[in-house]
Amino acid sequence: MKKLYSFFLLLISLQLLNAQPAYIRGDFGAGWNDYELIDRGIVKGITISATASNTAAGFVFTRDLSYNPKWCGSTTNYERALNQKLSDASYYFTTGTWDNNLTIPIAIGKYYTIITSENSVSNNDISILETDFNPVDIVNVAQTPTLVTASSDVTVNVALSGTKDAIEKIFLRWSNDNWATSTFTEITSFDGSNIGSAIIPGQNAGIIVSYYAFSTLQATPLAADIDFFTLKINNHANMNYSYVVSQTSGCPIVVTLGNDTSICGFGSLILDPGITISPYGDSLIITYNATQGQAELAGVSKVYMHAGAELHTNGGWQYTIGNWGIDDGVGEMSNIGSNQWRKTINPVTYFGYPADSVLNGILLVFRNEDGSLIGKDDNGNDIWIDMKLSPPVSSFSGVVPTFLPNPVDSIIWSDGSHGTFLPVSASGEYWVKVFNTTGGCEASDTVNVTIGSIPYVNIGNDQGHCYGENVTLDAGNFTSYNWSTGATTQQITVDTTGIYSVTVTNSSSCTGFDFVNITFADTPVANFSYQANGLNVTFFDLSENAVNYAWYFTGGSTPQSNVVGDVSWNYLLQGQYNVRLTVSNACTSSTYQETIFVTVGMQESNMNESIAMYPTITSDKVFIQISKENIQNIFISLSDISGKEILRKKNINEEILELDISTFTPGIYFLKISDGSLNTVKKIIKIN
Repeated sequence: MKKLYSFFLLLISLQLLNAQPAYIRGDFGAGWNDYELIDRGIVKGITISATASNTAAGFVFTRDLSYNPKWCGSTTNYERALNQKLSDASYYFTTGTWDNNLTIPIAIGKYYTIITSENSVSNNDISILETDFNPVDIVNVAQTPTLVTASSDVTVNVALSGTKDAIEKIFLRWSNDNWATSTFTEITSFDGSNIGSAIIPGQNAGIIVSYYAFSTLQATPLAADIDFFTLKINNHANMNYSYVVSQTSGCPIVVTLGNDTSICGFGSLILDPGITISPYGDSLIITYNATQGQAELAGVSKVYMHAGAELHTNGGWQYTIGNWGIDDGVGEMSNIGSNQWRKTINPVTYFGYPADSVLNGILLVFRNEDGSLIGKDDNGNDIWIDMKLSPPVSSFSGVVPTFLPNPVDSIIWSDGSHGTFLPVSASGEYWVKVFNTTGGCEASDTVNVTIGSIPYVNIGNDQGHCYGENVTLDAGNFTSYNWSTGATTQQITVDTTGIYSVTVTNSSSCTGFDFVNITFADTPVANFSYQANGLNVTFFDLSENAVNYAWYFTGGSTPQSNVVGDVSWNYLLQGQYNVRLTVSNACTSSTYQETIFVTVGMQESNMNESIAMYPTITSDKVFIQISKENIQNIFISLSDISGKEILRKKNINEEILELDISTFTPGIYFLKISDGSLNTVKKIIKIN
């Protein structure tokens, strides 16, 4: 029997599985045929019936039907003995000509169970077991009780596909130390339904017991080589059956409602104990032998179970599951061996009848995928499983029902209800109790639920401020605070641009969240110069630290343009206009205004080409050079950054004008130069 290997070892070994023996190709009286081996764990095997006698019937093992690689005999060693383990007895070949077949003597009417180990790229051990009878299949293995406490014996029931031969021996093999050691218990007595039982003695709490059932001709099996003397096996698809022994005291049922919890926002919570209550959770295992009764389904590749639940006597097919003649998976059974099929259901959920109803019985008919072949009892009648009996009994020996009841058969909540779940919408203490009345035990758990409001926190709208200012953010009165800055106080003071957030917790352990964008910026300064060409005037932006613009070309309170930077405006009439520019940023706003004169019919020169100023950065003097060929009657005006006029001179006729600003405060100044119709503005930076 294959023991359970670790998951990672299994992943590695999967890479080699395709190279293992998977088929036997041989002539057992009906010509050469291919037979697929059944995986039993650490070995594979199959039982083949001889339809003719032959003193040297040939066969080989192969990976697939390409017959490469193969395991066979050599040119000098190919005859194999019966009924013994043969070590290194099938040779591994991948290339070259076809080597000699393995040969054994066979007799018509006898059966040969051929077993091989699973070496993938080397020779394999084999055995060939000869019997006068077709070994029975072990169709079901089940234990009682399903929940096992310390020192309690466990009864394992083993169901056979038919009556076993007198010399055929059925064993239960079990281990309590992960197969370091094991015990063989023979099952010597079987009832009229071919069900026998064996006892696994009580074990200490915490022990994991694994077991499986098999048939053999040996009276005293040995762990070292029993896999090569096993006729048939039921080892739960190579996983073994198992159970964990619970504590002696207390209930083996485990129920938990989780940790105490809080719900915020006046919502609701579903308390789930993590269990199902009978009849939910009950399992009915239906095993069908396709060779018995109307044997039309013997040898088919797919079997469907057409089933109906009867809730009262003579009710017939009341809740029917299956779509006759359609290969849609509804009711499809699993193949567990040669012509052996199985399906496990929970009757309530499978058929969909009311959970508080009493199930009288189940009616069955089996079919192939298109419904052209059917399986019924020996007389061609529907098969009946009597669910009123404990355990359930089938009307037909080819169907074996095994009922595994859910150990949890009742539940009660602190509010007196009996549902599987409890909706909760109010704060309080809640408890649940579940019962196993047949086992005489109960389990319970308690949980405290707090339902509170989500705290509303508001740290204000997005804000803009000037550099050098501080902003205090206040989250309000709560139990605890967690700011994005790491602070845990109710208030924080910030002076840096950024997004600031806070999570608060109230007395109900509910949390709320808010964030705000705080921007700091330099003080903006509005300023412009202009140049007129008839009624079209171009304004040159000289502003500092500006983000938003509002141009007012003809006065008034409504901006006529929000263009950022230089802009042009066409006036409809000549005249005098008060032009205003307001700029702003996150800090504050600034406004600069100037009166301009717009005339028609004059070709105006570019003052910037006629005037030069130097140096622009100075601690004492600034010189202005004027070309008197183009400009007469110049006047100048010097203003600080706030727009306050500090100096004004008129009727200037010098070619070079000297301005002494040594006594001025360091900062930015603007020098406006005009001849009455044209003007220009120069920026001066005064330093210490």
